[in-house]
Amino acid sequence: MSKTIITNTLAMLPFVILSGASAYAQPSGVLEEIIVTAQKRDQNLQDVGISISAFSADQLRDAGITSTDELDRMAPNVLIRNGAAGPTITEFSIRGVSQNDFGDHNEAPVAVYVDGAYVSYYGGLSFGMFDIERVEILRGPQGTVFGRNATGGLVHLISQKPTDEFEAFVDLTLADYDQVRVEAAIGGPLTDTLSARVAILSDEHDGYIDNRIGPDTNEQDATAYRAQLLFKPSDAVDFLLNVHGYDDDKVAAGGYTHEVVDEDTGRPIGPDEINPFCVNNFGYSAGPGNDCGFYREPDNDPFSGSYDGPLLFDRSLFGTTGTLNWDLSDTITLTSITDYLKIEKRYLEDSDGSPNPIFNSDSDQDADQVSQEIRLNGEMDNSRWLAGFYYLNIDGDYEQGGETPDFFGSHMNWSLETTTWSVFGQMEYDFTPELTLIAGLRWTEDDKDASQTLTCSYVCGPEPLVVPLDDLDQSDGDYSYKLQLEWHPADDTMLYAGVTRGNKAGGFSFAPFVSINTFQGVPAYDPEVLTSYEAGFKTTFGDGLYRLNGSLFYYDYEDYQAFSLPAPFTQLIVNVDATVVGAELEFVATPWEGWEFQLGMGWLDAEAEDVPTGPGTVDDQEMPQSPSFSANGLIRKSWLMSSGTLSAQVDANYVGERQQAVLNSFGGTLEDYVLTNARIGWASPDDKWDVSAFVKNVFDEEFYPVTFGTGNGAVIRVYNPPRWAGLQARYRW
Repeated sequence: MSKTIITNTLAMLPFVILSGASAYAQPSGVLEEIIVTAQKRDQNLQDVGISISAFSADQLRDAGITSTDELDRMAPNVLIRNGAAGPTITEFSIRGVSQNDFGDHNEAPVAVYVDGAYVSYYGGLSFGMFDIERVEILRGPQGTVFGRNATGGLVHLISQKPTDEFEAFVDLTLADYDQVRVEAAIGGPLTDTLSARVAILSDEHDGYIDNRIGPDTNEQDATAYRAQLLFKPSDAVDFLLNVHGYDDDKVAAGGYTHEVVDEDTGRPIGPDEINPFCVNNFGYSAGPGNDCGFYREPDNDPFSGSYDGPLLFDRSLFGTTGTLNWDLSDTITLTSITDYLKIEKRYLEDSDGSPNPIFNSDSDQDADQVSQEIRLNGEMDNSRWLAGFYYLNIDGDYEQGGETPDFFGSHMNWSLETTTWSVFGQMEYDFTPELTLIAGLRWTEDDKDASQTLTCSYVCGPEPLVVPLDDLDQSDGDYSYKLQLEWHPADDTMLYAGVTRGNKAGGFSFAPFVSINTFQGVPAYDPEVLTSYEAGFKTTFGDGLYRLNGSLFYYDYEDYQAFSLPAPFTQLIVNVDATVVGAELEFVATPWEGWEFQLGMGWLDAEAEDVPTGPGTVDDQEMPQSPSFSANGLIRKSWLMSSGTLSAQVDANYVGERQQAVLNSFGGTLEDYVLTNARIGWASPDDKWDVSAFVKNVFDEEFYPVTFGTGNGAVIRVYNPPRWAGLQARYRW
């Protein structure tokens, strides 16, 4: 769809809305109750003593959030980014807790779940969301309720389930860069005891980065499906089978924006200036304004480049989940979640961002994971409890490396099998109707077995040198706990305070550019332990028109797994201690007829201690992805008219300056930004039809969430997509 048609349509719609809306107003009402399952049972968000951001399907759609990497737009102290020039690795950061190593074998400190099943793959976390019921984001260590333990927090995506009544919809989006997005679902009863639901997604658009010497990059061609069968032989038993898949079909990705800088200081180099980095590190001048490969971009356009290497992102995910709920009695329920998930992924990028054959890199992943969770939930007169067992096996083959043709090449192939099991439980005991004690405990055993082969080309001799390195084994066992008090001084107010201990197993830095100089194996890193001290409040006031939630926390980190790039493309994880102090505040209001306001704010002071900064030197460093301040806001107005409901919405989020890696540097500093989005729409009186026009990144803000030094007198960056406008329509049966 052309930009002219979209722009003209967007320009007209506000006048259509305002011309017919003034005589009608939507009645004011109390805030909608938000139901979450953060403690494995249905609860009002305001009754759960955890810092949670939760979004319904309608809220996500109104905000135009269609993929997981956009969820941070509405959640304070949450950042989500793709860690390369494509969604090959996706990093979730909550309260400054993250892991930005781009090795495919890693597990993240923020656990992501889809329909109760844990997703272990970094490369499987960025995807289009479709037929979603709600999303819950939990901050702080998790381990005494959910299957996989996590130090940073948890993100849970929950799909729409089969229903006892027929439901169907189709949703079409036409937008810039010839985007065509189709989402559809159909479901309902098949028999008295069996119901089904099938949902599909197709999302295609052209590349928005112009490649001057090849195909444009950052395009998309994604398809997904989900088929569910729900069997309910009685009121006490139900079994849900969920088969799902997601494919990115060999799209062009992996192109970075290239900017010439003095990498020793991060200072941009002007077009008439000699790059001192080339002189100081290589002993020659590469010409005015150039990197050390004698290249400079002809303009400052962040959405254009010249890429000599093949660019590719090809990914396939397939999984099946079986969930059994069985009421053993009036007070005890058995839940079993059996899950299988497979990923196959290949990624190729031009790692120097120039047309010269300086360095091109690639990665491959072929992995399977199987998990089993068994849980008992029960309740008594003044207490609730749960007890569970969790098993997880991840078995994968990986390859990562790169080369400069005829000069240098290094590839590492490795296999890693992770086997973990745990037992966990949590009890809630009411001393009085107003005062509750929560106590939880977990024991986890992790075992990792690996083997690897390192291949060195060109620099190691006329023939590739293949070096099989020693087999690796690492076993860890540790405990987690939670101890918390919750006090309800009034029906609409809760105060909570407690301490939580979380842990995450150790692992290996499979980094070919670290190992190639010594051939002495793969560096290992130890488990990390995070002890969280947190206090918070949740309150609803003004006759249910206002909601205010806040929390304060202090994190004491032992052996934080800090990722750094001591040299370009040299991945290394080291253990250091760290502390994080911070707070969140979330406010929602519906003070007048048809109006809704939302405001979220986050503060962080996150410091990693005694980080190795060079041979024999250490220094305190800012933890990555930890802006000192972030905020999000939303304003929405609805008008009830005889012909339907009109609405207009604007949302924005601000993220402050932050560091990309634990080794702080000028080149690794990510600038602050404000991202603004707008939407106007109409829904029919029977709610079957709705039509919207939207603009993402209204002011065409240019900012980069990813930046790397090349070691060649330049930096490469990934910019957020430009302004993106479109039209969306949905019909429901």
